[in-house]
Amino acid sequence: RGSSRPWNLLGIDVLNEPFGQEWDDWADVVQRVGNHVLELCPSSLVFAQGTGSLPPKEKGVQWGGNMIRAGEFPIALSNESKLVYAPHVYGPSLSTRSHAEKPEYFSDADFPQSMRDIWTHHFGFVRGQTGAPLVIGEAAAALANRGKPWLEELIRWATEEHLGIFYSALSPEAGGVGGVLLDDWTTPDVGKLGLLRALPATNVSALFPAPPRRPRSAGNPLCETEGRKVITPNRCFEIQEREDCEKAMTAASAKGMLVCVWAPVMAGEPIQTRCTGRPARPCAPGLPPPAPPVPSSPPPPPPHPPPPPGPRWPPNAPPPLLPPPPLQPAAYSPWRMGGTVWLAAGALAL
Repeated sequence: RGSSRPWNLLGIDVLNEPFGQEWDDWADVVQRVGNHVLELCPSSLVFAQGTGSLPPKEKGVQWGGNMIRAGEFPIALSNESKLVYAPHVYGPSLSTRSHAEKPEYFSDADFPQSMRDIWTHHFGFVRGQTGAPLVIGEAAAALANRGKPWLEELIRWATEEHLGIFYSALSPEAGGVGGVLLDDWTTPDVGKLGLLRALPATNVSALFPAPPRRPRSAGNPLCETEGRKVITPNRCFEIQEREDCEKAMTAASAKGMLVCVWAPVMAGEPIQTRCTGRPARPCAPGLPPPAPPVPSSPPPPPPHPPPPPGPRWPPNAPPPLLPPPPLQPAAYSPWRMGGTVWLAAGALAL
């Protein structure tokens, strides 16, 4: 945002799986949206998925996978080098995803080799007819039953055709296909990763170098609390500015020391963010984390003024009762409650 060449933006996907669009209307949408994006961010790529099962009506064309009319109605951007066709394709476990008739090719006698003709007919021809790059924008399959041979054949075909694949997804909750992580969100699915390892890989870090890291203060660079300001008794959510948030920590919580982070707090559009706190991660070996400052003790009570000079009258009379000193309001500090109790007790003692 605010830059025509953001380092971490590869491109925009105009719309996810426009299954209800006819191709000629969809091509016009991609062209208008894509040109507007390129006006604001000339370095961005524009990804165009396929449509659904109509038109033309055909069995087994999944949402985002129908590019049959792309040669007849090609997409024309102001900068043609920024257009990428990106169809979606899924295995047998999601064969009814587009609510079309269940395709027969998953049961073909030559399965999975017969899938090559299907993929070529649906979208594989696009690069040759339009001259634009083609990448499989989403692909996935559950490895049970015919899903594994389907995925193996897709990887072999894509490799031979020099097509990239964005595999969907990392999440184990991807309906019908699962993810590359198991249900604990930690353990990798070694079966899927073993298949995906056959795909050619690109070292994207060499293409999109990350911006330089912010310098840290001297001390332990592996300690998350290093260089942060303790704002106790204030809490993270009281901070309004992101820059101030990321430099603060507080012990004003039953969870112990919290570091302040700027994070989303509510889903929806637009995403709402604010400063919030989370427990500080343990420091790596090195300097210990800075200890929060110890609050100062409450001030001692003011002394009574000395009795007035001169003889008492009568000589044996007790000294006159002096009025107590005025109570001072307690300062807003971690000792506020203790200070208030102490001042009240002092007044009662008088």
